[in-house]
Amino acid sequence: MTTRLYTTFLSITLLLAFCRTSAVEIEGGIDLGYRNDTNQWTISGGEEGPNIISDLEWTDLEIVELQIEGELQYPNWAIRSALSFGTMIDGANRDSDYIYDDRQGEFSRSTADTEGSTFDFNIEAAYIIPLSDQGATLLPLIGFQYAAQYHEDSNGVQEIDRPDLEAILDGESTGLGPNDGDLGAFDGLNSTYDATWYGPHIGVELRLPFGKQSEFRTAARLHYFEYYAELYWNLRDLDFENEADGMGWSFDLQYLYNFSDQWRLLLEFNQTSFESNSGTQTDPEGDIDLNEAIWESYSLQAGIRYLF
Repeated sequence: MTTRLYTTFLSITLLLAFCRTSAVEIEGGIDLGYRNDTNQWTISGGEEGPNIISDLEWTDLEIVELQIEGELQYPNWAIRSALSFGTMIDGANRDSDYIYDDRQGEFSRSTADTEGSTFDFNIEAAYIIPLSDQGATLLPLIGFQYAAQYHEDSNGVQEIDRPDLEAILDGESTGLGPNDGDLGAFDGLNSTYDATWYGPHIGVELRLPFGKQSEFRTAARLHYFEYYAELYWNLRDLDFENEADGMGWSFDLQYLYNFSDQWRLLLEFNQTSFESNSGTQTDPEGDIDLNEAIWESYSLQAGIRYLF
């Protein structure tokens, strides 16, 4: 998949280079920014178990992100694409298990540190509708987005361990009490969670000039996505997969300042919220009901644009 995305981006870049005419405007740029992500998924205990038996959450994933972007306009159409690469410099994971419905009777909780990386690809086409003589425009758009997050968990700590409650869930009696579990740091954790979210989207963008050198842009998109994740719990040597689909949205706010005929400064805020429908978790012991998977993100970016 990644190879195809690189090939697509290269093809678009070559198209921008060779399709230059007097009626075509080509713009390229590079951005650097800060991004903060949250990822979560829960599974149920089946017909006889709790509605949430396991809850996995990755929070405060701090990401340094680099984005390369290009746009072609001719004359009432715009085609643009972007590649983003991110490095997770900090983050936290929590893994909680429950015996009763609605996250009651927590019998296990472990936490860990999270690092990793991200990769995003986006391509879209928009029709430019003039709104005023001052340059205000409306752009209905359609596109495709692929987003991937690669998590690596380490430095595990067991915060709750209740074998007495776990025995009730298993229909057993161990004679153990609430203080008989093993707590504290444990060695060797090197688990991974690799999640991908991909699919088409539609949206609308509004561009509003402000004076002779500035412009504000805002856009909203509705996404349909497929969610797929591969997970490996190394301490149990367990591989499994998550699959689901769903709907989500994203929102952009940009400020551009033209400091010459060809160069402009960009400041941007982005927010994304994806929440899947119920799906399936597949592991060697069989399928489990996936309640939902969630990805939420916001970012702040600054960059430059060059008009060829």
